[in-house]
Amino acid sequence: SLRHLLPGAAEATAARRGGGGGGGARLCNFNTQHKHEPASFDAWMAVLRATPRATLTLKRPGSAAVVADIEAEAAARGGDARRRIEWADKLPSRDAHLQRVANECDAFLDSWMYGAHMTGADALWAAVPLLTIAGYGHGARPAGFAGAGGGDGDGGGDLFGRADSR
Repeated sequence: SLRHLLPGAAEATAARRGGGGGGGARLCNFNTQHKHEPASFDAWMAVLRATPRATLTLKRPGSAAVVADIEAEAAARGGDARRRIEWADKLPSRDAHLQRVANECDAFLDSWMYGAHMTGADALWAAVPLLTIAGYGHGARPAGFAGAGGGDGDGGGDLFGRADSR
């Protein structure tokens, strides 16, 4: 499970970059909310519980009701994760977004069922570690391809988690 890998990787990156505003890792996921399936969200909340000073920045949905739903889901998973979710508003340009990723994100947490495509590429371009699971469906694989050239030849070796067989 990535729950044990993520806190250490994120904290190490936060230390390298000088830490977040509260001294913890600044985690992010800028995917649209329809990609936030329960298994990924469960793992993200477990990471927040395991890293008490970390924050998780998500792309702000267009609806206040969706923000409230996501915050309620975070609260239902325990701990103080709800207050540590930060919302990123849409920026006026792609360059501004890339600067935000580079300056405000210590680790990108990918969603699993439908993984990061351009948002994952943005994180890698900004030298932000991208933590993902190489899935089996077409939509779950793009971020996992980033490690295809490393490790033991099966998609990144120890750098990537593996989805369970279906």
